[in-house]
Amino acid sequence: NIIPKLLAIDSAVCFLLYLEKLWSVIICEGGNRTISCDNDQRTIEVVDANYGRLDSNTCHHSEVSNTDCKAANSLFFVRLKCNEEASCELHADCSVFGDPCQGTYKYLEVKYKCVNLG
Repeated sequence: NIIPKLLAIDSAVCFLLYLEKLWSVIICEGGNRTISCDNDQRTIEVVDANYGRLDSNTCHHSEVSNTDCKAANSLFFVRLKCNEEASCELHADCSVFGDPCQGTYKYLEVKYKCVNLG
């Protein structure tokens, strides 16, 4: 899960940085999914979340009239539920996030990483 990346500074001094893997999950409207970190010493840190629709291909559906649809509270609610947890269950539903674009089939996209406790 940890990817080394070499970064040169002043073209003479090099530092080895370890970057956590970024996980991305998509949950189509009405669905649910559990996200988790498989190591007991790591917890979820949500980086980004959007409930709505940003393209016409994800969770393909006939009701796609708006592809610039974002629930403003998405990141707040997902962080509240999942941050610092080993796992959490997410529901892609208007009852959780409200309906940012009526008449458009939505999905929840969450990007997160697993970080060390403490």
